[in-house]
Amino acid sequence: MSAVGAVVALAAPSVAIAGGPSQSQINAALRTAEHSKQLWATVNICTTNHHHGQLGIRGQMPSLGFATDMYMTFEVTFQAPGASHFKPLPATKSRVLVGHVASKVLQLGRTYPFQTSQALLAGRVTFEWRRSGKLLGRTTRRTTGRHSRVDFADPPGFSRPFCRLS
Repeated sequence: MSAVGAVVALAAPSVAIAGGPSQSQINAALRTAEHSKQLWATVNICTTNHHHGQLGIRGQMPSLGFATDMYMTFEVTFQAPGASHFKPLPATKSRVLVGHVASKVLQLGRTYPFQTSQALLAGRVTFEWRRSGKLLGRTTRRTTGRHSRVDFADPPGFSRPFCRLS
């Protein structure tokens, strides 16, 4: 498993808070982030000439407007032929510190090597915001498609909910 990541800095609202945010400010910022179109997960690589037998999962998350540590936990999920639900592949789960920021939107991704498989592959990303080691909020997104500005997509602009490595 290799990390593929770059941080993307986009504009996000900034909250100037002396002495730290109040609980109501934290709650409001988390609600805004959790409902933001800037919070997503996608499949950005699905076995190509440059990434043969590889699945790429990428996530994007907005900051809260005050300094927090931002984490993403990536996990591959699969749906076996004939099955109706996706199941996690536990060996693929990895948590990564994305950054410590106040007013940016950050992206990060993971690339996973696979043998040819008839299973349908997807992913999910759990996003966390922490301040001074304390968990402020956590939310999970399954991979979806049609996102714009997906870094390291192969081919460029590739953004899908699923992948089949056949």
